[in-house]
Amino acid sequence: MTIEVSGGGSVAVETESMLSAQRELRELAARAGAIHEQVAGALGAAALAISGAVWALGLAQRELAGAGRDAETLAWELEAAAEAYGWAERAVGAQQLLAARLAGPVPELLDVFLAVGISAVQHEAVGFSDARFVTALRGLADSLNLPALLLPVQALPGAALEETPVTVIPVPASAQRTAPPAGFADLARRIPEAKAGQPQVRVEKYELPGGENHWVVYSAGTIDWSLVPGTEPWDDTSNVVGLAGGSAGSTRAAMLALKRAGWRPGEPVVPVGHSQGGIVAGAIATSGVAPAPLLVTFGSPAPRVSAPAGTIDVAVEHTDDLVPALGGGPRPLTDSRLLVREAAPGVKPSDPGVPAHHLSSYEQTATEMDASTDPRLVRARTTLADFTGGQKAEVTLWRGERVSGARPATSGGGR
Repeated sequence: MTIEVSGGGSVAVETESMLSAQRELRELAARAGAIHEQVAGALGAAALAISGAVWALGLAQRELAGAGRDAETLAWELEAAAEAYGWAERAVGAQQLLAARLAGPVPELLDVFLAVGISAVQHEAVGFSDARFVTALRGLADSLNLPALLLPVQALPGAALEETPVTVIPVPASAQRTAPPAGFADLARRIPEAKAGQPQVRVEKYELPGGENHWVVYSAGTIDWSLVPGTEPWDDTSNVVGLAGGSAGSTRAAMLALKRAGWRPGEPVVPVGHSQGGIVAGAIATSGVAPAPLLVTFGSPAPRVSAPAGTIDVAVEHTDDLVPALGGGPRPLTDSRLLVREAAPGVKPSDPGVPAHHLSSYEQTATEMDASTDPRLVRARTTLADFTGGQKAEVTLWRGERVSGARPATSGGGR
């Protein structure tokens, strides 16, 4: 697999294949230049030769000089055009695939959306092995504002999408102190498992030699897929409310866990999350209560997050993962936002559910990111290393719960 990195500065897209093409073009330009010099020397020596030979050498000189200039120009234009070309190609492809699918059985589309957004049972029963189908669905979801379409459900009788107070309780950690994360793969591995009854938040405290405290907070993905809130804050109510810009129960629980762990407003925080955890991480980074030099999300449907100045926003999305598109529309690229994309590694056609969305698959992509020499990813990794200062972390785990509502949570396994 080859990861694609967009945004984060003047270089829009820089895959390994593009870098290879650039190197080859510049080598061609260098070779053309060398031959050009040789021909120029030969032309001088042949000044008194027959006119036909002089003419041929002159033509060769001009052609080689032009080839060298063309190769160098192409090397630079490859960088400038890649981003626009890539997005245009994907957009056209999605439109074509969507049109082809809509010409067929529409109930299949409806079943998929029910599987993703409403029913945990259907969520596990429907397979997403058809990459073309997922691409078409992403194109459809990008054109809609699903949270806005679902929010009117709050006005219906019952408690659907009704937010509640939350609380958090500490959970004994398996290791009270641990080494700092070495890169993106470590960040992904430390995100709590999205499982009913388990902690959804991990907090790491770093005491720097100068006495300043730095914090990393990790948030899990969706656990309860019902639209009616029970005791689980990492549910579809938090998904919809959070994406609509409201005060989601999961975000409030994560902030409460951070405060109970000892964090004080103004102390720097690096928020990390998968799926709904990315919504939580984005809300923390944009809250204004703490500087966030780095924001890292995996498979998150949070297109409207606009990280503050000074925050490196790293969003990792699999091209065959439908979930990032459910927020409605792609997030704009900025000088500080990096969008890392590739097809999910390690996914088999027979895998059930939404395998490209599994955190284990995103961990593999994160490992590729750690091995990348892309200067933007190197800068983000350096920012993380500087943030922790190489210190060991004091780890606490937290379990958030809704205060009202008695319906037991059902695990949708947001992994």
